[in-house]
Parts: sequence; structure tokens; C-alpha cells
Amino acid sequence: MSETIKAFGKRRLSKEQMLQLITGLLVLAALVALASNVVQRHLFAQNMLDEITPRYERLLGIEASAKDMQGLTQRSNQLLQAYAYPASREPSQIGTDIQQKLRTAFAGQSMSIQSSQVLPEEEDGALMAVPVELRIEGNIQGLRNALAVLSSQRPLIQLREITLQKGRKLNVNTPVLLTIQAKFFAWRERP
Repeated sequence: MSETIKAFGKRRLSKEQMLQLITGLLVLAALVALASNVVQRHLFAQNMLDEITPRYERLLGIEASAKDMQGLTQRSNQLLQAYAYPASREPSQIGTDIQQKLRTAFAGQSMSIQSSQVLPEEEDGALMAVPVELRIEGNIQGLRNALAVLSSQRPLIQLREITLQKGRKLNVNTPVLLTIQAKFFAWRERP
């Protein structure tokens, strides 16, 4: 066996065999480089898939809930219309409308409006507030009833602040008259 190894070590390759060996090694090196490149691209693609899959699934979830979102958007628009005047209406028109609704509510409860004034429009978060200041005279029960009537108005008229002052009492059998200064407002969508 040792003679075979010695003979193999002494054996010389011909030029043609050497060329074939070098060509084979170059082809093998090219195949290894190509395989390495394919493996790297596969790993990169796998990482990208792992990264993109959750995003894609979220998008599918959003797409699946699009009808629900449209329904909720429609419902929120309905609520906005119930609680706020449209942006197309002028603040002065809204102020006049609020004054008229306040007069109707308080006059229906035997309360007298001494003065009313539409104040400048104010920013209130994503909406605009159209404030109206009133000076009213009447009893506490009339005030409660008028506020209850206002709570059913749409768009909603809200009470921002109120000051009550004890007024006069006409006789023993009548309730005490109050002097009330109140600031009401209604929302308007931003233009």
C-alpha cells in the first residue's frame, strides 16, 4: 500500500489533465459562489417576508373592517350633525338661532330675558363654539324647566357658565325671583 501512495505522489499530470482539474475547480468555485449568493438572497427574502407578513395581515384586517369603519364614520357624522351646526352656516346666523331658541325656552317657563348678546366665535378643540350671553330673571323652577327644554334642542345648546343672584320676593306666597347671568354655546364645525 505504501508503494501505491509513493507512486501516486510521483505521478505527474499531463497538461490536459491539469487544465481539466483547474477548469473543474473553477467551475466548482463558481457553483459554490452561486450557491452562496442564492442562500443569501433566500435568507434576505425570508427576513423580508417575516417583517412584512404582520403588516400585510394588519392591512387585511383593516380592509376587512372597512365596512364597519364606514358605518362608524357615518354614525359619527350623524352625531356631529346632532351636536354641531354645519360649517356652511355663518356664526352670526347660528348666534341668532341660539338666541331665538333660548328666548322660546325661557319665555315658555315664565322667565323674562333682560338682555342677550352673541359673543365672538371661539376655538373649542376640533370645533368652533358660538357663545351667547343672557341675563334672565325668574324663579328656580322655571330655570330647571327651561334647561330641560334646551337639552332636547338639536343642535345641542350647552350651558358653559351660570351666576345666580337672589332677587326680590314680591310677596309671601310667590317664590324668590333670581337674577341669572348665563353663557350658553353651540358648536359649529370648522370651515
